[in-house]
Amino acid sequence: MSSPPTPAEPLVAVEDVHTFYGKSHILHGGCLTVGRRMVSQIREIVEVLHREGVAILLVEQNVPLTLEASQRVYFMEKGMVRHHAVASELKVDDPVIHQYLGV
Repeated sequence: MSSPPTPAEPLVAVEDVHTFYGKSHILHGGCLTVGRRMVSQIREIVEVLHREGVAILLVEQNVPLTLEASQRVYFMEKGMVRHHAVASELKVDDPVIHQYLGV
C-alpha cells in the first residue's frame, strides 16, 4: 500500500477556473495540478478505458505520459491541427515536440 501524500504534494489543486453556461457547462482556463500518485492512477484509468474500446481525448502537458498513453498525437495551435503523428513514432526529445511545445 502506498503512503499518503505529504502536505507539499497535493492530490489535486484547482486554480483559475472559469465556467460558461448555455447548452453546455464548460470549464475553461483552469489549472489542474495533480500529485505523482494521482498521475499514476490517471494512467491506470486511461489504460482500462482504452482496453474497453473507449475513445479518449487527453489534453496533457506531461509529454512522457501522453506518448505512453496515446495511439495518436495531435498538435494544435490557435484551434487548428498543425501536426499529427503516431505516438509510438515520437520520442520526448523529438524536434516536433520542441517545435510545438517548447520543451
